[in-house]
Amino acid sequence: HCHLNAEVFKDRVELLLEEAKKHGVHQCFVVGWNQASSLDAVLLAKQHPSIKAIVGLHPVDTEHGIDVSWLHALITEHRENIIAVGEIGFDYYWHKDPHQHQQQTLALSAQLDIAQTYNLPVFIHCRDAYDALLDYLQKRGGMYRGIMHCFGGTLDQLQAFLQLGFDISFGGPITFKNAHLAREVLSHTPIDRLHLETDSPYLAPHPHRGKENTPLFLPLIFEKAKEVLGVTSEILEKNLQTNVEKLFHVKTL
Repeated sequence: HCHLNAEVFKDRVELLLEEAKKHGVHQCFVVGWNQASSLDAVLLAKQHPSIKAIVGLHPVDTEHGIDVSWLHALITEHRENIIAVGEIGFDYYWHKDPHQHQQQTLALSAQLDIAQTYNLPVFIHCRDAYDALLDYLQKRGGMYRGIMHCFGGTLDQLQAFLQLGFDISFGGPITFKNAHLAREVLSHTPIDRLHLETDSPYLAPHPHRGKENTPLFLPLIFEKAKEVLGVTSEILEKNLQTNVEKLFHVKTL
């Protein structure tokens, strides 16, 4: 999960992909946050075999409108390049007004329906809204297929999302010196439901915290996860590959 479609990476994608392979990162899932960036993700996927696109309307971007009808056309036309709908969800950190929360709910509902229509998993963004998101998903009913992206919830919330069917993904914050809760939650995450990501250019891992993040830093997150889980590199790598292939129906190498 990365945003190589961000402006900061313009004209550097080819180089980053080459360098990432040298660091053991052979595939990048490039994630959109609105119509334009989702199309950019698709175009990158069409240009580079090592990229797959994830398309959707980020909750923060709902302030510009909640029409997601464009998703149907994008997925229909470029289905072979798209592996998921995302990132979608709730963000109460940037949006604190109840009306904005309602808009986010409407956008999430529509996009969950679209994902179900096209049999695609979802990437869920959640910030300062885990209880609200759980309440919504539980009331909506059914089981879900997808990932809780850069999970930052509690142990109880972890169990609740697992029970709803979600896999759980962790990023750079598990390497932060003060991230004791994140590491504890990671230690309780079943290894057959686990994913790791960079979310670059955001959330760079220690010792690069606060700087630009890239897919090249994924090994730093991998090493910390291996340490927290107390497993070998081979076991963790095998499980991560299997989890990705099972959820997204793509080959990781």
